[in-house]
Amino acid sequence: MSPVAFHARSRVLGILKHPSFTTEPVLAKVLTHILNEGEMSQALPTTEWSVEPLGDVSEFYGWLKKVDELHVLRTVFKRPNPDAEESFQELFDRLEALHADQIRQELRASDKSAGLNKKAIESDEQTQGFLTAALQFAFGHVWAKGRKRGKVVRYDQRRQVLRASVEDVGGTWDDAAETVLRAVERRGTKQIAKMNHGPTSD
Repeated sequence: MSPVAFHARSRVLGILKHPSFTTEPVLAKVLTHILNEGEMSQALPTTEWSVEPLGDVSEFYGWLKKVDELHVLRTVFKRPNPDAEESFQELFDRLEALHADQIRQELRASDKSAGLNKKAIESDEQTQGFLTAALQFAFGHVWAKGRKRGKVVRYDQRRQVLRASVEDVGGTWDDAAETVLRAVERRGTKQIAKMNHGPTSD
């Protein structure tokens, strides 16, 4: 058992990670199942819930900077819930028009010895839109593969999730729950600021 907190306006969900927990993707699936079970118990279900880990923007771009060659960059954009951010309205409209639940973009290097053009990735508006939607708002996820010092390295947002460290969770369940709630409120406030003022580098 572990305390969980959800900030409704920003849609940020946080959980106190216990050492016995397995991987973040498993936690995301479990929480998705719990939320959808609760939704289906309503007289008139309106929402299909999906839990996607928030990415750490600085960690991803730090990883991108350090790889010698970037061979594959895969981005998945999806909207689990009917409310949308205006900054991604064009992508949401595209999903609606196509009756699709997600848009997947995969970039592969034409020359593996050189890799993808990393500077072009950072300036390409469409790719940046996918990256921002996934990393900062969890509307999907990012996966990438490259080479660093001759070794294959990977980035997976679903495993390299955004974390917040707490020094003391307290000695009781109520103390731990309050700690998680405060951490989620802080992150939720940051998310709302991003919604109101546009994406940031975190």
